[in-house]
Amino acid sequence: MTESNRVLRALRCLAGFQLLLMLSTWKLWTRLNDFPTVPLLPISIPALVLPVASAILFLTCLLIVYRPVPNQSTNTTPPGPDRRLCGIALIAGLISVLCNQHCLQAWHWLFLVTMLLTITSPANALVPSLRIVICTIYLCSGLSRITTNPQAGVAGMITRQLLDLMPGTGPLDPASVNMVCHSLTLIEIATGCLLFSTSKLPTTLGITLSVLTHVALLLALGPLGLNHHSGVLFWNLCFLALVPILFFNRQSPLAGVPKWPVGAILVGVFSVSGLFGFADNWPSWQLYSSRPESWTLWIHRTDTPQLPRSLQNWLATTSQDNWIPIRLDRLSLQCTGSPIYPEDRFQLAVISEVLRTIPPTLRFRVTIEEPHPLMWWKRSSRELSSRLSIEQQHAEFLLNSRAR
Repeated sequence: MTESNRVLRALRCLAGFQLLLMLSTWKLWTRLNDFPTVPLLPISIPALVLPVASAILFLTCLLIVYRPVPNQSTNTTPPGPDRRLCGIALIAGLISVLCNQHCLQAWHWLFLVTMLLTITSPANALVPSLRIVICTIYLCSGLSRITTNPQAGVAGMITRQLLDLMPGTGPLDPASVNMVCHSLTLIEIATGCLLFSTSKLPTTLGITLSVLTHVALLLALGPLGLNHHSGVLFWNLCFLALVPILFFNRQSPLAGVPKWPVGAILVGVFSVSGLFGFADNWPSWQLYSSRPESWTLWIHRTDTPQLPRSLQNWLATTSQDNWIPIRLDRLSLQCTGSPIYPEDRFQLAVISEVLRTIPPTLRFRVTIEEPHPLMWWKRSSRELSSRLSIEQQHAEFLLNSRAR
C-alpha cells in the first residue's frame, strides 16, 4: 500500500466512524435534548448555529468517505487528500465545539486533529503525523490510568467484567483486581511505545496488542458485558480498523520524510499536558481513566420530593448519610446519547443549571474529587454546600463554565 493510499484510507475510516458516532449521538448535535448547553467561550451563539454546523460536518464527512481510493495497479500518481473538504470539516467541527463543549467527545477531537494535520502538514509528513497521534493516544490513556487503587474506578469495572467472561474464573479480591488493572495499563503503554518503532517486529507486536486490547474492550463493554452505549463500541471498532491501516506493512522512511513532524509533536505535547491539568481530559486522551475531576450533586433525602419530576428519575438508588446523588452521567447518556464531558468547568455549569431549576430551600451539597496538580494518581476531595460557594467557583476557570 502506498503512503498516499494509506492516507486516503485512514481519512475515510475516521470520517466514516465520525458519521456513525454522530448518528448514534444525534441529539447532542441537533440540540433536540434537555441537557444544559455550555458554549466553549462566554459568548451568545444563536441556537440554530449548532445544528447547521453539524449538518455541514455530516455532509462533508460523507464526501470524504465516498471519495474513491485510487487503484494501486495504475501507474498514475494517486491524488492526495482533498484539503478543501478537510478544511470545511475542521471549521464545522470547531463551530460545533464553540456552541457546546459537550461536542468535544474524544472521537470528535481525534477527527479534528486529523483534519488539522491534513491541511497543515506536507504530504509526505501526514502518515508519520497520524502515527504519532495514535501512539500518543495509547501512551496518554495508559499513563492517565496510573493510580493506587484502580479497581475502585472504571478500569476496575472493565477488568472485573473481563474476568467474569473468562470461564473458570471466580471472584477476585480487590488486591488481585488491582494487579490485573496495573498489568493492563502497562500493556496499553507498551502498545504505544511499540507502535513508535519503525522496525517490523515491534510494530507487528504493537498492532497485535492494539487489536487484542480493543477486542477485549468490545467484549467487556458490548452486549455480552456491560452493554455500554454504542458510541463507546464505535470508538473501539474505529481503532480496530485504523491501527492496521496506518501501521501494517509500514515502509522504511524515505529520504526527505520527517520522522518527527512538528505538528504531531505539538499535538503530543498538548496531550501530555493534560496529565498536569493544562489540556482538557478527553483531548489529552484520558480514556476509561479515574484521573478526571468528579463533581457530584447530592440532595438530602427528606428534600427529594421537592425536585422536579425530570430529576427525580435520576436519583441514585442508594444513599450515604441521608444524602442521595443525582446521576448526571446517566442523565447525559439519556438526553444526548453521549457521556458527560469530564471537565470540571463543564460539570460546574451543569450543576449550576440544575440548581437554578430547584427550590432555593432545598438542601444540597457538591462533593469534588480532583487529582494532585503534578502527581495525578493522588486525589483529594472537598465540599461545597451553598449557592454562593458554587457561584464563586465560576471565577476559577478561563473558559466558559455557565450554561446558555
